[in-house]
Amino acid sequence: MRKTLLALGFILAMPFAVSAQNSLCQIDLSSVTATLTRAQAAAARGEPGQALALIAQADEALNRIESRCDLPTVTAEVDVEETFVSEDTGFSIQYPVGWSLIETASGSSIIIGTDDAAVETLQTASPSLNAEQQGALIVFGSPTVVAGNQPVDASLEGVSRHFQSTLATFYLVRGSPQYFMLDGRVAAQFEFTGDGFDGLMVIIELEPGRQYAVVAGAAAKGELEAFRATIVSMAASAAQGG
Repeated sequence: MRKTLLALGFILAMPFAVSAQNSLCQIDLSSVTATLTRAQAAAARGEPGQALALIAQADEALNRIESRCDLPTVTAEVDVEETFVSEDTGFSIQYPVGWSLIETASGSSIIIGTDDAAVETLQTASPSLNAEQQGALIVFGSPTVVAGNQPVDASLEGVSRHFQSTLATFYLVRGSPQYFMLDGRVAAQFEFTGDGFDGLMVIIELEPGRQYAVVAGAAAKGELEAFRATIVSMAASAAQGG
């Protein structure tokens, strides 16, 4: 018991310092400190089992904080050389040479595809892509704009949760958003699938809490892996207007 108390005292006295590396790295250790204080009280009452359980909770919380501050790094691997620039906002993004492109009436999104047929099917509620067909819906702007003028938490996590829940009403969403650093900016990604396609959504933060680019790429069933790197590279190329 004495050793447990000494260990708790040491943990509580530690200066928890984590340098912020990205916009997800918001350091709030108040709940961790409160949990460790409860653990110390449990140890003082002669309840080592409860104390150790609380220490484990605190350790798990610290691991979550660390994972948010030390995100994996991803770099663009595919050359996407064709460039779209929005006349209204100055937003730009690169995409594969020779692909078809239309700008939507809203002026804040485009649809691209390997051919006109791919672009056409991506405008429907149930896209159906044939073998070797690929395409993407790309949306850019403020959190409200990219969310279709719906109220949304302006953080990357909030925007990601919005798309995850929205897509889940139409398609099968595979897993929760994964966060990473994409060419120096924070991004999130998750997969989704429909009857006629497999898709990957990448959301990249252009300006924390203010500007985002969303690349929802789709490929024929079973062909997403061949398109994944291109989707990520397109997202990495996104830039907001001056």
